[in-house]
Amino acid sequence: MRYVNARNTAYGEDRRTYKETDSGVSSTQRVFNVSYDNGRVEAYLNGVRLFPDEDYTKTSSGIGASITLASDLGSNNVLEVVGYQGINSGNALVEDNFIVGTDSTGSGGAYDGTSGTNSAWDDTFPVASSQGDTVSVWRNGIKLVPTTDYTVNPSTSTVYLVSPAVTGDEITVQVVGGVIHNNGLTVNSGNDSFFLPTTRGDNNYVLTRDNSVGTGGTAWKETILTPTITSITYPTQNGVQATALAATGAQDTTAETLLINGQNLGTASVVPTVQIQVSGSYVTFAGTVSCNASGTVVTCANVTKQASADNYTLRLTHGGNNQIASTTVNFSADPSFSTASGSLGTVITGTAMSTRTITAGSSVDWYEGTPTMPTWMSHFADGATGTSQNLAGVPTIGSGNSEVQNFNIIIRDSENQSHNRDFSLTVNTAPTGGTIASSPPTGYRVHVWSTVGTNQGGQFTLYGTTLCDILVIAGGGGAGNGSGPGEGEGGGGGAGGLVYYHQKSLSAGSYDIIVGDKGTGSTGPAARGNSGNNSRFGSLTEAAGGGGGGSRNSSVQNGLDGGSGGGGGQRDSNTNNHGSVSVANQGNNGGNGFEGSQMSGGGGGGARTVGSSAPSTGVGGAGGYGYTEGDGYSVYNFTTSSALSSGIPANFQGTGSNQQYAGGGGGGGQSTPANGNNGGGNGATNQDSGTDATTYGSGGGGQGGDGKQGIVIVRYAI
Repeated sequence: MRYVNARNTAYGEDRRTYKETDSGVSSTQRVFNVSYDNGRVEAYLNGVRLFPDEDYTKTSSGIGASITLASDLGSNNVLEVVGYQGINSGNALVEDNFIVGTDSTGSGGAYDGTSGTNSAWDDTFPVASSQGDTVSVWRNGIKLVPTTDYTVNPSTSTVYLVSPAVTGDEITVQVVGGVIHNNGLTVNSGNDSFFLPTTRGDNNYVLTRDNSVGTGGTAWKETILTPTITSITYPTQNGVQATALAATGAQDTTAETLLINGQNLGTASVVPTVQIQVSGSYVTFAGTVSCNASGTVVTCANVTKQASADNYTLRLTHGGNNQIASTTVNFSADPSFSTASGSLGTVITGTAMSTRTITAGSSVDWYEGTPTMPTWMSHFADGATGTSQNLAGVPTIGSGNSEVQNFNIIIRDSENQSHNRDFSLTVNTAPTGGTIASSPPTGYRVHVWSTVGTNQGGQFTLYGTTLCDILVIAGGGGAGNGSGPGEGEGGGGGAGGLVYYHQKSLSAGSYDIIVGDKGTGSTGPAARGNSGNNSRFGSLTEAAGGGGGGSRNSSVQNGLDGGSGGGGGQRDSNTNNHGSVSVANQGNNGGNGFEGSQMSGGGGGGARTVGSSAPSTGVGGAGGYGYTEGDGYSVYNFTTSSALSSGIPANFQGTGSNQQYAGGGGGGGQSTPANGNNGGGNGATNQDSGTDATTYGSGGGGQGGDGKQGIVIVRYAI
């Protein structure tokens, strides 16, 4: 019985037939000649197979030359004897003989003849390995029909009888397999010898003549198979197969790997050479090249990157037969972000975040990476196309008062090359304190303290480290007064000191806020004005109040020192300078008064410029300039002690444009008074009263004008 994948049987046999009167055979003869090896012999009397040992005896090992019947041949009987020769290896022929009802051992193991499932006997017989071999079965000398009379289970090497056996049945099972040889085969001898190799050749190898082995020698040689390239597999970036190699460096892998797919590309031990044509010359890959055993995939690791271009010629040369296959490969610049990775700033809970725009170097497809976007954030849908995308929303926080929320964005170009970048936002619980400006500048939240006193509006409390712009202005100084009717000698009040911090990093915590009151102008003749009061932001900084303006009498001629100095009163022959001195980096000096046929006072210093001295007899000096939001003049950044060219940002307070701060008051004049600047009060003549300052931190006008209280403003981006 043959099975799928069965080997071809290959053996020699000595088949002989004996009959009375033929070839000298007698009816009483019992010994008959036949050649066989290791007991491999069969005997048939009138077509019925004889049972070994009971019906005849044989030589069980070595070479046998005859068999002996247990009884005479007899008249008119025909004896057929078949011996098998030259099959001394493998299981070329294995024969087992069993007697039902008698325990025995077959080539496949023990046979239990005394117990079983059929009539108390076991009808399953263990035999030699029958996987892929031919199996024949005889019962009492009669050859059985496969499947009808018996079945074979090759996986367990057993034979099973379909009809139950009975006591005394003689069962013969013969397993015939292929011839196996391991030491080569020699055919004929001498000059006609033909030697087979002692090992098997690999797939795609053929047996060829090999004179190096000697006369008649053979050897395995690989068939020359031309390599073919069927496709190129580019690297996978962010889970998607690219269709080009990065020309400038893959963004999500440290090394690029190119796969060449095809047939007959090489073997694991015969690795091809892979080259790319650059400027007319072929350049071998600098990376590692390997091939799978079947020759269908060549892996090129750490591929050398080229300039960005398509249709480079790739050439693969087989390592064994030097056959060449070629195709094209594309290089392309990776997509890139214009927006730097890292923090996108600090945002606060409960307030709409100002739009954050993420920009790429070209139009790409946008995808959410890992970690994903915060759930509160509105953003692009996966696959959105464009050069930029906006992020917005009202921030929420998971727990605590401060949380860094990280997320990742992936961009992908038309060749599926990708670039991913990590971003973050610091989300803090909203700070408290002061009055929240109702119309802040776009992208900011603004806190204002404008009520004189300590913590009027509450402390400024932060719940996480925050970059803040901080403006602290002290109260402006009051103006001096003249000595009597017709004498306008009063100096203008100096502006309150101004301190501005740009993008100061403040730690979480509470900060005391003090707003300084104004300095009042002099109400009596020949008297100085009063200085303004200091303003403070926590322990970070304190702005000094503006100096009061001077008057006529020698003891009060000088203006008072302050954030900006007060203007001086009239000047006599013994004193050349009545203007006062400012606090460094907070303001400017006041101007001098003038002595002549008509007297006059100097202008108070402003936060940006000095107060003007009285230019001539009877003419007052103008107040120094303060600041208008966004006017572009520099103020001091005390974090670095260097000037900022931007000045106070436009709409810093969030109450409209052109807000003015800390101007000096104008000096009084006997004939012509001077005006203040940026909200500083105007001077007056004779005994008329100078005007009060109108903007935060400005000085009063000469002849008794009041200064203006200070202010504290904090803003931060949202």
